[in-house]
Amino acid sequence: MSYCHKQSELVATLRTRLGSFSYSIWIDKENPANAGQSIYEWMAEGIDKSKSLMSCMSLDYEKSANCQRELVYATELKKPIFFIRADKGYKAEHWLRLIMGGAQYHDLTGDNKEEAWNYLTMQLKKEFGTRISARRMKLSF
Repeated sequence: MSYCHKQSELVATLRTRLGSFSYSIWIDKENPANAGQSIYEWMAEGIDKSKSLMSCMSLDYEKSANCQRELVYATELKKPIFFIRADKGYKAEHWLRLIMGGAQYHDLTGDNKEEAWNYLTMQLKKEFGTRISARRMKLSF
């Protein structure tokens, strides 16, 4: 997951929900860098080992040089990217809007977050197979 640390609570909830579907989720706080490894090597390794990237978009995310590096790198590797709105009412601008290129995002902060969650799980199922069920899960953010 690519996120700004101000969204740690949302990311923890996403990690729990996605983990219930038996997906392995790479989050920086749970995967410390190896001794002597630079932050950039560490970030690249996490993305290299991932099948996709989930971008938790917010104004702080957009301002983060490291978040930008992660998303650009994942794009260069042609990884599927799932965009999540992490701040209510946030609209991507500048470099993030350019990278999104009109891609749809999942608004897990709005009034229809259950619907957004169900659509996200359907997209994950389509991308990665039937390892996840179509069951409905309530979000409590």
